Amino acid sequence: MTLRVRRFRCGTPACKVRIFAERLPGVVASRAQRSVRLADSQRAIGLAAGGEPGSRLAHRLAMPVSGDSLLRMIRSAPVPDFIAPTIVGIDDWAWRRGQRYGTIICDLERNRVCGFAS
Repeated sequence: MTLRVRRFRCGTPACKVRIFAERLPGVVASRAQRSVRLADSQRAIGLAAGGEPGSRLAHRLAMPVSGDSLLRMIRSAPVPDFIAPTIVGIDDWAWRRGQRYGTIICDLERNRVCGFAS
């Protein structure tokens, strides 16, 4: 799909930017190569499947993208704010007595695992 954008010229001689392009904030981000919807879809594929497997899935869905681009999109995705847990549960156990131990840290308010170490 090709998107055509109108270009305008500034008639003022002192203007530093002589050519202006039409902005489409709901469709395409400034200087972007893909639409907002396509980028969101490809980011979701990358988050679900990863780099190369996501690339193969995107090609089958007629949204070709490289695995490296998917990884770049994942890294640029917004990260939700971290909410520090107030009630924490910690459990230690032995995988094998005297050999290997594990620890799990849980947020008891939200029923989520915060960390795991072995």
